[in-house]
Amino acid sequence: MSSIERELIQGIQQKDRKIFYILYRQYYAALVVYAMKYLKDRESAEDTVQEIFILLWERGGEFHSLEKLIHFLYLSVRNRCINVLKHRSIQQKYDQYCQTISQEEKNIEEEIIQQEILRVLWQLIEELPPRCQEVFLLHMDGRKNEEIASALEIAIDTVKNQKKKAIEILRKRMGKLFILFIQAGIYMNDSQ
Repeated sequence: MSSIERELIQGIQQKDRKIFYILYRQYYAALVVYAMKYLKDRESAEDTVQEIFILLWERGGEFHSLEKLIHFLYLSVRNRCINVLKHRSIQQKYDQYCQTISQEEKNIEEEIIQQEILRVLWQLIEELPPRCQEVFLLHMDGRKNEEIASALEIAIDTVKNQKKKAIEILRKRMGKLFILFIQAGIYMNDSQ
């Protein structure tokens, strides 16, 4: 071992700032490039290398040669990069999980709103006059005016009038919910 190597090793063991700074200047850039091969991000690579130098400073270490010290630096940088990548992977999975949960909660909220609208609607339909109720239920079933007239043995104009009456009553009683009812696609087109 040369006297320069010995001086470096002893300086690291004794936490000599000047020696530590020399080591830092000689290896920092190379270690950052090495870390970037893993992390693909200069800022993360620089942070990782700085963490390793802090670890070296805090630890000191019993290095018997410059080769062992350099091996420690590169191995530590590699291991720290692997940990950063694992953390990123976990973070991505967590973010995806949160997005999935958020979407599921939104879907549940929409389902609850739709079910509440339907509950109110059915309650109000039960309060409609009997003929009006029959016509509107067949209308909601998707039947055309002619089919409703035939099924109930009434005139087509009566079907249209009863549907119109039902819609007016429901609109009046449901208020703003009627608009949500229409937007949710629950309501069938009046022109059928």
